[in-house]
Amino acid sequence: MSENLQQWSGLNKNTIDSFQQFAEINRNLFTGLAQQQMNLISLYMESGTKYMEAISQAKNFQDVLSAQSTAFEEFNRKVLENFRTTMEMMVGVKTQLVSLAEQNTKDVAGFNPILKLVK
Repeated sequence: MSENLQQWSGLNKNTIDSFQQFAEINRNLFTGLAQQQMNLISLYMESGTKYMEAISQAKNFQDVLSAQSTAFEEFNRKVLENFRTTMEMMVGVKTQLVSLAEQNTKDVAGFNPILKLVK
């Protein structure tokens, strides 16, 4: 009986630890995504400002087209970098969640006496 209580206690502790790890993963993800979103907003504002400055300094239509092309090229490059960083972040979270799920499965399997026989 005492062994069962200790096992339950251990399982409960592992469950609480898992929830804390899950919360930490989610908190880090939210913080990272919020930062990426702020970076994107900053990028939009910066690109718009640079574009308007270039347009205001244009002397002819060719200068306008050149400024537009340069601005959009730089903007697209930076948006793609933001996207790449965000995807890397998401893949990292996936890896952390898979690891957490595997550990939880091992913990539960170690608790279940029937699963101990299957090993």
